[in-house]
Amino acid sequence: MVIIHGEQGTGKSTLARIVAKQCGYEAKEVNASDVRSADDLIEVIKQAITTNSHFGKEKKPVCLIIDEVDGAVSGGLGFTKVCEFLKQCTSKRAAPKTTDDTEIEGGPSSPQKKKRESFDLRRPIIFICNDFYAKALRPLRELTISVKISESDHKRLIQRLRQICKLQAVKIEDDIIQLLAEKSNFDARSAINSLQMLCRKFPKDHKIVPSDLTSLTFEVKDAFTDLISVAEFVLWEKV
Repeated sequence: MVIIHGEQGTGKSTLARIVAKQCGYEAKEVNASDVRSADDLIEVIKQAITTNSHFGKEKKPVCLIIDEVDGAVSGGLGFTKVCEFLKQCTSKRAAPKTTDDTEIEGGPSSPQKKKRESFDLRRPIIFICNDFYAKALRPLRELTISVKISESDHKRLIQRLRQICKLQAVKIEDDIIQLLAEKSNFDARSAINSLQMLCRKFPKDHKIVPSDLTSLTFEVKDAFTDLISVAEFVLWEKV
C-alpha cells in the first residue's frame, strides 16, 4: 500500500493512474469523500481484493486508487476502522478468503452461528491526500509507503506552459504566460486547464493579449486550506 501526498494541482491522481497502467494494472478509482461510512469504504476495498474482482473490464488485475482520503477523515468517516481492517489484511495471519464458524450468544448448543471473513490483500492500493499529517491518518501512515509530490516549481511550470503553446501553435507572449501562471496560483492543473479554455475561446490565429485573461475564471482545487483563507476570500474578493 502506498500513500501519495502533496499540494493540490501537482498531479497526484494522474501519477497514480500512470503507475497503475505501467505496472500492468487496471485502475479502479474511488473518491473517499463521497463514501458515506467506514463500512462502505471497507466494502469497496473488499470488492477490489476478492477473487472475483481481481480482473476488471480490460481483463487486467485491479489497482485500487482511493482519492481525497484526508477528506473522508475530516468528514468523520471513522477511518480508524478502515485502518484496522487493512491491518488485518496485511498481517501474517491473513489468509485467502475463508469462513470461520464462531458461536454467538445462546450457548454451545445454539444452532446459530456467525461467519467471520478473513481477507488477504494481494492487490495494490494507492491512497491520495493533501494533508498527510492529519491526526486521523496516523494509523494509515504506519501501514503504507509514503511518496511526497513536491510543489510545482514556478520556472518549470512556465517552461511547460511555453512548450505546450509551441506544440499547439498558440500565439502568446512570455509575459502573458507568466501572468497566466500567477493567476492560477502556480497550480499546474489550473494553469493548463485555463490555457486550454483560452485557446478554445478564440480563433486559432488569434494572438492572446493580457485583456483576454480577464474573461477567465481561475479555479484551483482545494485552494482554501483554513478558515482564515475562506474569510479573506469572502470579505475581500471583488464581486
